[in-house]
Amino acid sequence: MIAELAAWWSGGIVMPLLFVVGCLLYSVLIERTLALARRRAPPADEAAPASPPSSLSERLALARGLALARALAAVLPLLGLYGTVSGMVDTFAALAASSAPPVQGASRGVGLALASTQYALALAVPAWLWLWALERHVRILQNASDQRAPTARALPP
Repeated sequence: MIAELAAWWSGGIVMPLLFVVGCLLYSVLIERTLALARRRAPPADEAAPASPPSSLSERLALARGLALARALAAVLPLLGLYGTVSGMVDTFAALAASSAPPVQGASRGVGLALASTQYALALAVPAWLWLWALERHVRILQNASDQRAPTARALPP
């Protein structure tokens, strides 16, 4: 257990930030998945429900949290890149100050620096795919409600 934590921390100070952002992101994705799972679009031949989600507030409620999830999913790779850059700076500073053979120290330092990017991408890529599926489901629900919504009719003269 200690070895795993040491390997996790080898990515630098960015790793706790990746953990927090990842937890927030996946919490939003799970909540939205559960909320949207209850809202299924009925088949086209089925009768329309009593109150289709055609009002603006209901349409916004369907997409609630997806913008936050998009932002968090976009931040993860940037945090990983920041961790890599800061790790590379530390590696080159250590190489400049050390008398050890540079190849040995550089390869170890570069490997540690890339750990944050690896973890960030491991969190972000599945989240992007999950988010794509959620946004597609929201569009299907919104399109179904648009087709079922009654159209305004002009009053006779």
